[in-house]
Amino acid sequence: MGARAGAKYRPAEREILKKIPKLRGYRFNSFTLKPEIVNILELNKRFNSGDVITPQVLVKAGLVKKRKGKIPAVKILGKGESSKIFVFKDVVFSASAAGKLKVPFIKGNKPEQSEIKKEIPVVVSSKKKQAKKIGK
Repeated sequence: MGARAGAKYRPAEREILKKIPKLRGYRFNSFTLKPEIVNILELNKRFNSGDVITPQVLVKAGLVKKRKGKIPAVKILGKGESSKIFVFKDVVFSASAAGKLKVPFIKGNKPEQSEIKKEIPVVVSSKKKQAKKIGK
């Protein structure tokens, strides 16, 4: 008998480990829900100047579908041009859409007073910050 005698269980474990996929994408679903996408071109076709655009209005217009009975988050993308002025509420903008629509408040950046004009659409957010009460 030499030093190599005995049962070798280690290679069996190695074979099992080799069969398991190592990449994160295998059977992984993202936890965050991606917003529904609407382009400026579609808004220009469906809505008049001065209309208030919310996720609920977009669902009624047929541009966005409900997810499991709930109204999803909406993101406006910059495909197309718009000569109309809209009032947005509870929507998110891409950088190109914000530039085309001249949206003043993106990611906490406040515009200078010289940039604010009457032609700029109004962005209203109804999400209120709620303080959590820590119980005993």
